[in-house]
Amino acid sequence: MAMKPSFKPAWQFLQTAGASKTLEELQTRFAAALYALEFDRFSCALVRGPGGSSVQPHVLFGQAYQAWDDYYVSQGYLERDPCVRRLFLSPNCFAWSDTPVERMSPVGRDIHEDAAEHGLRNGFVVPIHGDDQELYGVRMMSSELKFDPDARNLLNVMATLYCVIGVERLKMVRPEVTRDSPLSRREAECLTWVSEGKSDWDISEILQISQWTVHEHIERAKSKIGVRSRTKAAVVAAGAGWLGSRPSA
Repeated sequence: MAMKPSFKPAWQFLQTAGASKTLEELQTRFAAALYALEFDRFSCALVRGPGGSSVQPHVLFGQAYQAWDDYYVSQGYLERDPCVRRLFLSPNCFAWSDTPVERMSPVGRDIHEDAAEHGLRNGFVVPIHGDDQELYGVRMMSSELKFDPDARNLLNVMATLYCVIGVERLKMVRPEVTRDSPLSRREAECLTWVSEGKSDWDISEILQISQWTVHEHIERAKSKIGVRSRTKAAVVAAGAGWLGSRPSA
């Protein structure tokens, strides 16, 4: 049987992903393959740290929907989302639509409805276990209610490859650990809270400064580090030892 046309970009991604020299190049390839399968937003998050250590789930890289992610965190969904719990409980990939709306928990239904209002009507989540007990989750989101059920296995393999190569490419952009941080105290504080999944509004409330000031601190930090993503800035700064101790609040 001939390969479905929508599967051809995915097959090309599987063949060429390893040739991606940068994280940005990998993401461009991944985005093209996902778009043919009706997915247009995606991200890779660290859910459990090395050695099985407990971490606050946070996005490492991807082309996510920042407005939705900020809203999601502001509503406290991260701590209550059934999808996050499912990542810990099952090694299997799953779609949001696997659970009918009428069978969802109240918070699951709220998240589903709010996501739909943001134009995200379905998602596919793949748990990936690292070699030192890390747990990653690749989330692919779609504005469509349904996607080709024959694509599930393909999405699983694609997401795993994207995660494994992406984590390796992310290490390449981390500077060597140094005591000489280019960040101001406030910039480091803001990035520390970004690494905890906090939005600009959350950080402004915690630090008792304006949301605009928080935004400016993060933008300056991104410029100093040389990255375009706030999440990547936090990851790079943490890897370089520039963020200090984990926040207590």
